[in-house]
Amino acid sequence: MKRTYDDYDYEQAYQKQADTLAEWELERLLKEGKVGCLYRTATIKSRNVKSGAVILESMVYPSFRKKEDQPKLPKKKGTKPSQRNLNDKNARSYLIRLANINFGAGDLLGTFGWDEEHRPESMEAAQRDIQNFIHRINYRRKKLHLPNMKYIYILSAGEGTRPHFHILMDGEGPDRDVIEALWKKCKRKNTRRLAPDDDFLLSGLATYIARQPKEKKPGTP
Repeated sequence: MKRTYDDYDYEQAYQKQADTLAEWELERLLKEGKVGCLYRTATIKSRNVKSGAVILESMVYPSFRKKEDQPKLPKKKGTKPSQRNLNDKNARSYLIRLANINFGAGDLLGTFGWDEEHRPESMEAAQRDIQNFIHRINYRRKKLHLPNMKYIYILSAGEGTRPHFHILMDGEGPDRDVIEALWKKCKRKNTRRLAPDDDFLLSGLATYIARQPKEKKPGTP
């Protein structure tokens, strides 16, 4: 009787064989010119500077066999809505990546706004208020022999919305009560400690912030 071998993980072996056949079939279709487009993936790895935790981003995009296979789009002056959407998506992804790389447990999320008496006349005036606020925090940090604060802020001023901003800050330096007291433009302000998710770090929080109608400023002034 001929000997057989069946002591293996057949589910894993089946999936491996299926993947191999799929690759072979796609290569054959491309060579025979029966398909002109495949979908490829690109992966970006980000590592948090505090915890060392790693998060992966995967993007799927079409790849064409020939230049003439690419879709023909009409040329228009100005930025097309589709391009603006892509730019916004890329900007959100970049902000989420910055948050996941630079901030973690023990850092702060603050939300601050303006009451009617101190409401800024323009986005530029609002940004000046925020920069003055950051300078005051850095002044306190300097007294504690600490470097300037690392931060990302999003200024939200959508139609029908009272201006406010969200700011991610590193957790060193003045405590939360001192930081809140340094913002003089309204009585209602809030800070809280960050608690990253085990799998997605700060992606959920950063996604929410990134969706605000905004002007965004990352930096360490």
